[in-house]
Amino acid sequence: MKKIEDIYEEFNFAQTVEDKTNILEKLISDNLISDEDMKEFKAQINDIIENDLIEQDTIISLEIEEGRYNLYSCVKDIDSYKSGCNYYVKVDDPREFYKMTGIGETNSIIQDMIDSIKPIYYIVVDDGIGTLKRKNIFDKDVEFSNYFTKFV
Repeated sequence: MKKIEDIYEEFNFAQTVEDKTNILEKLISDNLISDEDMKEFKAQINDIIENDLIEQDTIISLEIEEGRYNLYSCVKDIDSYKSGCNYYVKVDDPREFYKMTGIGETNSIIQDMIDSIKPIYYIVVDDGIGTLKRKNIFDKDVEFSNYFTKFV
């Protein structure tokens, strides 16, 4: 059985929120952690989560500045997206990559598979000044163009 010091060290060296959470849950379930240490470990996990959100916000802002996102207007309410509101959207269309490589040119079955691939739409959600931006993936089972049009 591992010594408590080893488990604490394992927590400190864990790289992901999931790893740290799993170790913390193990410490709690085995009743090996004091309330004070538990609060400290939870605070460390929350700090990592917050830093990840800040990093994601920064990356989204840079990608918007670089022109990787286009502005779209929502024309019909769906989920948390409101009609009349504008959203930054990045379209990732894997079909374009496969067409550039010419993979489907020699086999019609593969070409049909490539043609059936739907684009992925990343929509930036921003709850206002002072809040962090985050991106959501638009539901693939719904036709994007029924709900959004490119802002002109």
